[in-house]
Amino acid sequence: MGNRYSRRRCYVLAVLAVAVAVAGALAFYRSAGEPAFRGASWTYGPDGSIADVVSSDDAQPFIPEPVDTSTTRAVVREFNGDEGWGVLDAPELPGGCWVFYSSIEGSGLRTLSPGQYVTVEYVDLVAEFGPGADQDGYRYQAERVRPLSS
Repeated sequence: MGNRYSRRRCYVLAVLAVAVAVAGALAFYRSAGEPAFRGASWTYGPDGSIADVVSSDDAQPFIPEPVDTSTTRAVVREFNGDEGWGVLDAPELPGGCWVFYSSIEGSGLRTLSPGQYVTVEYVDLVAEFGPGADQDGYRYQAERVRPLSS
């Protein structure tokens, strides 16, 4: 009796496994027969950057349009010298502008002090990459920061 119960359970599990596999396969296709997920491929340039992105569906290269940087005068809200990042404030930068030490002009140890005035070239990440784009929660990212002398 235990033997039949085990066999019956195996048959039920096998039928369920086939049903799940069929349902999974169908989930990848729309009613028109197109794949639900689209693929892309890319090539790397000599410097390691992505040189060309091609959608596998239309074989047309996707080249994002560069967004011009804007320049303004800002004040340093905070700067974490140990981690090398900070936030700048200006009326043109609602919510703040994220800055990394490598974008600060100068040589040697590049750091900023809270309250320090700077000139910043920044990019609006939402304008460049679309809705939801941000850098650690900030819509704006500094491309170049020049500390101003007092």
